[in-house]
Amino acid sequence: MKALNECVDNESGNKIIFSKKEKGKTFALKLNSNETFACEVIDVDKCVFKDVEIRRSDWLFLVPNKDKVTNRAKAFFIELKGNNIDEASEQLYNAIDRMKGQIHNFDIEARVVSPRGPQPAIQNSGYYKKVRKIIKKDIEFCKVHKGNNFTHIENI
Repeated sequence: MKALNECVDNESGNKIIFSKKEKGKTFALKLNSNETFACEVIDVDKCVFKDVEIRRSDWLFLVPNKDKVTNRAKAFFIELKGNNIDEASEQLYNAIDRMKGQIHNFDIEARVVSPRGPQPAIQNSGYYKKVRKIIKKDIEFCKVHKGNNFTHIENI
């Protein structure tokens, strides 16, 4: 496993919107005010865990700006899924559990972007419960529709 600072994507910096696309699904992060903000985009799948044989999430967006509610920086673990969203909780758990020590000052969020949306049975799975125990909140399943090119925009 590589350190996060070794896997910062070239999309990082100060911009109005940060996004990553994979297999037709896109996750985008922007401020409500449309102002620029700092963000580091980490390639979890193809860099941090490149040579590790575990299922893991795709991306990590680190936003150092303090959240108004929690007064902490935000970390968004992102899994871009097609139809097989059952394994998304496992992928998020593996990444969060192994990387939480490097982002202990961040309030952690977990997102699954998929055309399928939430499935009730997933919330009863062992991995879903493990993620919830670590981050102290639910995984958010973001249903995307073909009409908007499978894009989910998260306003922070």
